Amino acid sequence: RPVATPRRSWYRVAAGVALLAASVTAGVLAARFMAPPAGEDEPPRYRQLTFNRGAIGRARFTPDGQSIVYSAIWDGAPQRVYSVRLDSPRSVSPPIIDATLLDVSPSGSMAIATKLSRLDVFVEPGTLAQVALSGGAPRELLEHVSAGSFHPDGRLAVIRSEGGRTRLEFPIGTVLYETSGWLSSPRFSSAGDRIAFHEHPLHHDDRGWAAIVDVATRAKRNLVSEQSTLQGLAWTPDGREVCYAVTTTIRCVAIDSQAVRLVVRGAPRLVLHDIASDGRILAAAYTLRSTVMAGQFGGRETDLSWQDVSIPVDFSPDGRSLLFGDIGYGVNVRPMDGGPPVRLGDGIAAEFSPDGRSVLALMAGEPTRVNVMPAGPGTTQTLARGQIETHSWAAWMPDGRRVVLSGNEPGRGSRLYLQSLDGGDPLAFTGEGVHLAPYRARPVSPDGRVVIAIGPDRLPALYPIDGGAPTAIPALGGDLRPMGWTDTPDAIYASERTLGHLARVFRVDLTTGRRQPLGELGLRDPAGSPLLTQSFLSRDGRHYAYHAMRAPSDLFLIDGVRRR
Repeated sequence: RPVATPRRSWYRVAAGVALLAASVTAGVLAARFMAPPAGEDEPPRYRQLTFNRGAIGRARFTPDGQSIVYSAIWDGAPQRVYSVRLDSPRSVSPPIIDATLLDVSPSGSMAIATKLSRLDVFVEPGTLAQVALSGGAPRELLEHVSAGSFHPDGRLAVIRSEGGRTRLEFPIGTVLYETSGWLSSPRFSSAGDRIAFHEHPLHHDDRGWAAIVDVATRAKRNLVSEQSTLQGLAWTPDGREVCYAVTTTIRCVAIDSQAVRLVVRGAPRLVLHDIASDGRILAAAYTLRSTVMAGQFGGRETDLSWQDVSIPVDFSPDGRSLLFGDIGYGVNVRPMDGGPPVRLGDGIAAEFSPDGRSVLALMAGEPTRVNVMPAGPGTTQTLARGQIETHSWAAWMPDGRRVVLSGNEPGRGSRLYLQSLDGGDPLAFTGEGVHLAPYRARPVSPDGRVVIAIGPDRLPALYPIDGGAPTAIPALGGDLRPMGWTDTPDAIYASERTLGHLARVFRVDLTTGRRQPLGELGLRDPAGSPLLTQSFLSRDGRHYAYHAMRAPSDLFLIDGVRRR
């Protein structure tokens, strides 16, 4: 069995983009570098199906196996659902704009999601709707759906979040399985008696394992050990195996014996979308191009990118250093003048301490941990977990002796906790369904009285540290998302809720609701459909940093793969 390599996962923010995207520059690249497993006489045959610049969402064969339906963001245009016949290279766009494909039914209708919002870098929920492949207006069915799969009889299974937990429902409203992490890629077996899916223990992280649940008994079991990254899932035509993509490979695991076999490997990273009844594989190949920029409004920007993927999360209090993470679960500090970075240790970088001498870092695994890591000389401190099973984020209190955590206990939804560095277990101060937004710097107010968090209604609000009732933030409206506090407790920074390459940022007065525009962040060159995934400002608003990701991809038809 291939050995899992959890250290080489997508770094959380970067990887989410790959679920939307992928495009190696030419079909010959896949034909040259994708190779069959050792021992096979003839290599699989690869046919490139898409040639535009941009990002692919999901893709499926039509019921007759002669056409492909997929969603994509091409050349900076709105996200659309496209179709292409395999006997013609010309793609035709149905009149479905601002929608992403979820699945195609055996009878020839599509499940799509419209009115999309970005819950995090991997999860993009929207309103579930159904429309015929032949066209027509979508019929809306259900809100806040992030994934779906058609049963052979035409009913839908969906994945959606409720009360801080992610649920797999079939029929809609009946919970087959739920978790404090997140779920992706649900697919029914051909008999309709089982649903396979990916389970991811950490939000903003695509590491996890493939699992199945029995529809009749609701019994769930994992099929493989924890993998470094999972991108797409499909059943083999005989229903005996579940196949999944891990980095540059596609593997299949037997349902009964759990034996794993390698069926495709390649140079670019892969997303598995579908397998036809005759064994043809529909997959996307993509590359990652990550950029980190920092600067001052009206001044020069400095490129602080490091290796293949680096994710900025915070400025040091003196503004001289940038805290960032990398794809190998590394916590790093780099001078703002572009000097070489210093790796502090392993983990997911979260935030500088108020005095700049320490950083908070989340440690992946089961269960998760939170470490206080010295930014200079010193030793690392691991905080007591108490009853917390999975942490989702962590932030400092202004006194530097306490931290605010978001996480969940077994069988419960996420909550906010207060914990002292002097010892003792974390103490919850909110109800369930509340969590810190990962990769959002300084969610705790400068006076230490309230924290910005996402509530059960999926909206940001101010939660008192003393446990009182939350307060809404009407000044954000429906078009802004919080970026963190300014240097005073009466104002925050906010950015546009946009999924593109540029976003305006504002200083928002919480008392008057006044929005002071500060500038626009992101890569000016739209080539390759760059996606602005993360941005933040220093407390005084003088400095900014942002992360942009290009994940160009192309869709391929892979034929001639050896079966069992």
